Amino acid sequence: MRIIHSRYYRHHNPASEFHAGQLVPPFENPQRVDIILESLQARHPGDVVEPRDFGVAPLEAVHTSAYLQFLQNAHSDWRREGHAGDAIPWFWPNRSVERHPQSIGAKLGLYARAGDTPITESSWLAAYWSAQVAVEGAQQIIDGQPAAFALCRPPGHHASRDAYGGYCFLNNAAIAAACLRRNRFGKVGIIDIDFHHGDGTQEIFYEHNDVPNGVRTGRCCEFFGVFAATGECTVEWRRYST
Repeated sequence: MRIIHSRYYRHHNPASEFHAGQLVPPFENPQRVDIILESLQARHPGDVVEPRDFGVAPLEAVHTSAYLQFLQNAHSDWRREGHAGDAIPWFWPNRSVERHPQSIGAKLGLYARAGDTPITESSWLAAYWSAQVAVEGAQQIIDGQPAAFALCRPPGHHASRDAYGGYCFLNNAAIAAACLRRNRFGKVGIIDIDFHHGDGTQEIFYEHNDVPNGVRTGRCCEFFGVFAATGECTVEWRRYST
């Protein structure tokens, strides 16, 4: 099985994240991929390849242009306005207001789902190449490979068309699914086995009948990716598109 992986995953390495009222060391960090990659290489030596650069078009098939532009410029805008360190939102504008904010503080709040996902100087580089890993994996299947493993970091299932959070900037699975839909495959299934609900993926494909989205959820009312406001949630499978 072909394993696709980008060396740029290390470029997203924030100093801290905002969690439960304080700044703490990030739970999601490059070491997680180091462990996975070491295990994969032990089982499949020589099968790890770098992705090609497919450009921004596959990203634009899933995310809005305004959101992508924000991600590319967020940290430089943060520094330009006199802030130091990693960019973290501290207030959240009302999304129902049509006026688009101009300050980086307001933009961060507009596009962020939570304060747990800092944007560093190199976050866009890491996120861009993580998405290219997903596209390369899809392209391998399009070209006839029976299977491919796309090792993406940063992850993606909490990222919606125009929002980031839960350590996710670009929705890698959605980008790969969109590529497959455009090339040979009329219907693509997404099975999300994360404990947290893949709310971004659900939002992106909610109105699509050709992308069934099976999601394994844990205590979904109490953790990131909340989709139910009340009631007791147990581990179960839900299908959001048919």
